[in-house]
Amino acid sequence: MVSIPKSITDPQNLLEFIRMKSLQGVYNETFETIYNGGPQCASESTLGFKIALIMILFPYHMYNFYKGIYVMRRICDQRRQIIQHNGRGLQPNFLEIMLGLLCFFFLFFQLHLKYTSNTMIFILNPCHITTALFGLVAFLPYNRFSFMLMLIAFCQTCGAQVIHYDLTYLLIICSWLGIVFAENDELTMFEIVIYYTQHLFAAIVAPMIMFKAGRYSPKDFNVYPLPLLGFIFFSFYMRFFLTPMSAMTWANLNHTLCGVDNDPWRAYFGMHKYFFIWADGYLLLASITFSIFNSYVGQYICRDSLKETKTRTD
Repeated sequence: MVSIPKSITDPQNLLEFIRMKSLQGVYNETFETIYNGGPQCASESTLGFKIALIMILFPYHMYNFYKGIYVMRRICDQRRQIIQHNGRGLQPNFLEIMLGLLCFFFLFFQLHLKYTSNTMIFILNPCHITTALFGLVAFLPYNRFSFMLMLIAFCQTCGAQVIHYDLTYLLIICSWLGIVFAENDELTMFEIVIYYTQHLFAAIVAPMIMFKAGRYSPKDFNVYPLPLLGFIFFSFYMRFFLTPMSAMTWANLNHTLCGVDNDPWRAYFGMHKYFFIWADGYLLLASITFSIFNSYVGQYICRDSLKETKTRTD
């Protein structure tokens, strides 16, 4: 059992406490699993090898990033005019505020579970970031910044400790992948219930509530290249934050330290260290697929309000 340092003013004691609460449940002198990380997982490839792969894809990502930002601004400004024309207002309503509170409840509850299991570092996984982003979007007024967060969350829709590589609109795929390729062998029954509840919530419930509230339209996130832009936001987070963080801590954050065989592609083709670059390709395809799926589900659920909006603007 790790106790709080007697003197939190001592940086060495404080850093040791943070490390124990973040990594002791990931691996230690007598415990290690390939899913969570550790020396064996870290030995699959070097940080330099991963940086080289990141640089190969970087020009492609930057090209689509700048192209996507331009389209995102245009779509956001058009949507703002529609909202104001319909008298909806740019501020969140009661439904969105309740959604935001629920998002942060899930987030803090997961933080508590990870604190007690000494695996706090996994709160950085995309599924939890997705939940936090939906919470922020629910509280923020409609503007370009909140639209960008919604795009990131919608595309990444979450799934902690699973095989996924995306951000908010893109983060939704993480939630779907967290369900399909679940990693919950070491969880209690209660934690498994929370795991699937949070992933389903981020994958479908939260974005549909946001669409139903009226400020965001599911059609907007289907406009090319916004689904691709969502993936690129996620990829930047994965490559330039989680990858070096995994290398420093040996925590397998969203499989940036090593791949595992719950992903059938990696197991079947024996990708091993090259999994890092192959994942970008087929997860991009998966992110676009799930984004389109969620967009059409949102259009069906909000079909009456979408028809009303079209009538008012005609």
